[in-house]
Amino acid sequence: MAKLRKKPPLPSKVRVIAVMNQVKIRLSEAGVDLGVGKDEGTPQGQTLIDRINQRDITVKLSGSRFDDMFMSRPERMVNARPEELVAVFESILKVSPNILPATELLELCALMRVPITVIQRFVPYYTIEEWREAVRPYQLLGQFVNDMPLVGREHEVAQVQRFITQCMENPVAPSARHLVLSGPSGVGKSAVVLHMIAQLSPLLRDRVRFVYLDEYVVRNEDVYRAIGQAYDLRPRGNETWQMLVRDHARMRQAVVIIDNLLDSARLSVEAMLQELRRTLYETHVVVTTQVAGLSNQIADVEEITLAPLDLVASRDLFWRVREQVSAEHLTPEQVDAAIAQAKGYPMQIIAVANGMQLRTPQPGEPPHTFIAGVPPEALRIMQLLMIMAHPVRLPLLMMLRPLLAIADEVTLRSNLWLLERRQLLSLRRPYGYLVHDAVRHTLRAWIPNADYQQLLVQTGQFVAFFADPDDLEQHAEVVQLQSHEITAIYEILVAVSRIKEYALVASCIIAWRSIWIRHGLTAEILALGGDCLPHLAETDPNYAMLLFAMGSFYGHRGIVDSTVRSLQMAMDTAERQSLALIWAKAALEMALHGIQAIGWRESERLLMLARATFERIGSAYYLARCHDMMAYIYLIGGEIKSALQSNDAAIRFYVEAGPSFGAADAYSNRGIIYMAMGDYEMARHELIKSEHIFQDLNAPANLAAVHLRIAAVHALANHAADARFYLVRAFKVIERIGGLNDVLYVVDIFAGVVLSEGKKAFARQVSDACSQARQHYGLPRGAALDAIVKRQLEYAVDDEGTTAPPPLSSRIADLLDVVRSDLLGR
Repeated sequence: MAKLRKKPPLPSKVRVIAVMNQVKIRLSEAGVDLGVGKDEGTPQGQTLIDRINQRDITVKLSGSRFDDMFMSRPERMVNARPEELVAVFESILKVSPNILPATELLELCALMRVPITVIQRFVPYYTIEEWREAVRPYQLLGQFVNDMPLVGREHEVAQVQRFITQCMENPVAPSARHLVLSGPSGVGKSAVVLHMIAQLSPLLRDRVRFVYLDEYVVRNEDVYRAIGQAYDLRPRGNETWQMLVRDHARMRQAVVIIDNLLDSARLSVEAMLQELRRTLYETHVVVTTQVAGLSNQIADVEEITLAPLDLVASRDLFWRVREQVSAEHLTPEQVDAAIAQAKGYPMQIIAVANGMQLRTPQPGEPPHTFIAGVPPEALRIMQLLMIMAHPVRLPLLMMLRPLLAIADEVTLRSNLWLLERRQLLSLRRPYGYLVHDAVRHTLRAWIPNADYQQLLVQTGQFVAFFADPDDLEQHAEVVQLQSHEITAIYEILVAVSRIKEYALVASCIIAWRSIWIRHGLTAEILALGGDCLPHLAETDPNYAMLLFAMGSFYGHRGIVDSTVRSLQMAMDTAERQSLALIWAKAALEMALHGIQAIGWRESERLLMLARATFERIGSAYYLARCHDMMAYIYLIGGEIKSALQSNDAAIRFYVEAGPSFGAADAYSNRGIIYMAMGDYEMARHELIKSEHIFQDLNAPANLAAVHLRIAAVHALANHAADARFYLVRAFKVIERIGGLNDVLYVVDIFAGVVLSEGKKAFARQVSDACSQARQHYGLPRGAALDAIVKRQLEYAVDDEGTTAPPPLSSRIADLLDVVRSDLLGR
């Protein structure tokens, strides 16, 4: 029998072992053994492994794991987690930084692919000179970039900080309730505010939100939308952004910093500031704008006007930046010539210092100084990020790699490091990379309009046809994206919509339908879909699909009449054009989200027809969805036995097919079926299955819905502490992105939680107010859930002679204030 061929050693792992052997020798000289192999007999608490495991973190490292990572198996590079590497390196450095010099530390980080955000935490262990020398080969920034003072702006930073601190600590005392920073573009207004935020205490910083406005703001609602998104809020039902922001408790005594408020043909800065003062009367507003003199027109506004830096401050800033990127000798004449280009504007001084080339620009290089010398692939990264105003992480950029014409992750990382070193990109930890606003505007002005539109079309086409819509929601690269990155993809659609590529926008909306829903962006996408629909012909296949998608979005917002109207139009159009699959999908959505209007018997009929269509087409996945939705419909109608039988049919398919969103939904519905039957332990067991799948698939909206149902189970079982725990987790998400139905279920379950805690009168108050709200919006609970609520309220009857407390307001905002105050203490 032939012997198995031994794998050759990896050069990178061989080098890791060599470096760690040197570290082992130095540790031994300092009296610390590794705790690996022969060292494992060392007394407890004396080895490096002991030191690692005694740290206040979740990492628990065994000797064998350490040996695999650093000391053995040269043919295999162990995929160590960043937190494990941090634990190891910091434990070594705390013995003595001399044991692991900065050059060796960074070499290990490069070999083991430690993220740049993690590398920065090791800076305090070394001197500035040692760290600067070590990072030079890797094109990383030193520690002093973010920590150095804002040159020439110290007085303005102190003024803004003093104003905000006074507003938060004593909101009645300040003579001015709002602050304006005025000055021309690029003078450093945003930098002053961001620098000030970094100096605030964590307690105060949590109440400050930074809101960036682009040049397309034309309505008051655009500004309120930007504020709401900064606080991670989402409208419910027909609620406008203005209503949401005005009524939300987080806006009380908060400070909203609105960056780049500009005059437009339809909205002046003065009018917008007056509007904000009236609507957000308990909020302090700080505005950066190019419009000067607002303090002369509005009584309670203080104004700080920023002028360009003088020559001394300009030179100081230039050299502070220059010494971090190069030690090249520059003559005073060269420096003065470079500073003269910037005319005292800090952003331009930084860009000139970073990009200054002591050579003649090559043919075809951009003429702008601060992108001179940037490689073509790095420039393409900047152009792509220019479209998005939200930060994005490496996974999304890897997903978009075909657009960037970049071969691999190593090349992408090196270009990102280069752009960050040049300060053309900002790394907002832990959210990702973002193009500076000044760079964004300069790049947009430089790119010819035809090229810019071509970039948008290419990006939109890639997003629209990235994967098959039925597989997209479980696509490995899409699943790992965070909500702020999904919002960045939405911003691509907005940019494509502005150049009137409506068919392309419709394709993106349709393809990513389930993803918009999973991350709670239905309100924003509905606005885009409404703009696209009039521009599509009825014969266009996307017309019926867009109607179906919009009906689905309306359903998740809890707007029943719009849901039924859109889905009925989709079904009629699909029937005329013989689009059987679209008709069946629309019928499935109508049965689920239109049940309050059409009744559960009509929902059952539609599901029967849809199921027959999916059987004929051969779509097993949607056939299973039909069985699962039928189970939910029967549950609403109070036919528990039929609900369980239909759910069994769905589960049988999903067990064979493996974890999916459909499987998670089926387990979640099975949980509430058992809950209606009174078997709370089985209900919790099924809901936990659903929770694990949604966690793995990164679906925050669905995960919150499952947590809500788990809270209900614990409340019914009188496990008050567990019920409150899960309800808090659900509420924090649903408050931001939930539709009307979700919010009303939160209130219902909150009533159950306080009842399980013995607060009978309060529980009845909340439940009665929720019933009134449901009646007002036409959103009944259904027979099964009504029976549960009725059974609960039987326990909430007060003793005879007890005075009934006054009823609560049935307004959604007021009910949420009650829930928020009790759950979160605010």
